[in-house]
This record gives sequence, C-alpha cells and structure tokens, in this order.
Amino acid sequence: MKYLFLLFLGFSLLAACSNQPVPQNAGQTPVSQDSNTDILVNAYTGSFQIGNPKFAKIVLDFYKNYDANTISNISGYISDTLKMNLSDGKQYDCSQDSAIKVLQQMRNSLQISRTIPDAYVTVTFANLPGTWVSVWGKRIAKKNNAGDTLYFNENWKFNDSGKLVVRNEYIRKPAP
Repeated sequence: MKYLFLLFLGFSLLAACSNQPVPQNAGQTPVSQDSNTDILVNAYTGSFQIGNPKFAKIVLDFYKNYDANTISNISGYISDTLKMNLSDGKQYDCSQDSAIKVLQQMRNSLQISRTIPDAYVTVTFANLPGTWVSVWGKRIAKKNNAGDTLYFNENWKFNDSGKLVVRNEYIRKPAP
C-alpha cells in the first residue's frame, strides 16, 4: 500500500510539472459587461486616493467622547440621518437625535470604556461621493463588574458636507 501511494505521488508530481504554458487568465472568472448581474464587479475597487485626514480626526474625537461618556459633543458631525450596522447584527437607520440616543444608551450600559486605535486610513474613491475612514484597534470595556477586551474594525462614511452618514462595526474577541 505504501508503494502504491508513492507511485501515485510520483505520477502526480510529473503531471504537475509538465512543460505546458499556463494561460494568462487561468483561475480567473470572466467578468461580464453587465454590472447589474455580476457580483464580482464592485464600485469601490477602482481608483482611490488618500482622503482628508480631518475625517480621521473626527472619528478619533468620537472615541474620546464615547470613552468620556460625552456623546452629545459629537452631534454636530452626524448627518440628519445615520445608518449604523453594529457587530451584534443590529441595524439602525435613524435621525441624528435618535443616533445620539442609541449611542448614549450603548455607552450608559458600560461602567468603563477605553478605545485604543491601532491604525486608521482615510480614503476617497474617484467618481463616488463621500470619504471613508477605516479604523482598527482594541476596546476595553467593563460591564456589570466584568471586564472584556475586543478587537474592532470600524468603517465610517462621511458625505461631501463632512457629516457622518454610515458607521459599520466589526468586532472579534481575542484568542483564548
């Protein structure tokens, strides 16, 4: 049985190492011209450039205000409507006042919150409105006298008026 396996392995290696050229598009799925039906075409994969760092500063200030439990200080940076997609699966499409209320309720449920951003980038895309800010970091929170550490990635979209319109949150727990 051992020799049969080695013989099979040898033939497999010979077949894999043939001198036949590999076509240029090997392994690629053809992209259709109809972007409405092709899920591989994405509007955000084209040309992009580093955006205005003032939007990253707004996000970093948000974290400071969230940790200090002074959420109302950031209300001026939120659009009339805000879409929030949270890591627990909850989605909110709400007015500025409702968004502040939701964020305040989230913060009030914690005894302590400490956000430690590790990296961030601000990006704009050609021919698309708005600016995205992506932040990666760690959040330490204390709730019901129990501490918890979470790693996060958050993506914030600002409209052309400089107001926050979308906030997407992704969280993972540290490995045991």
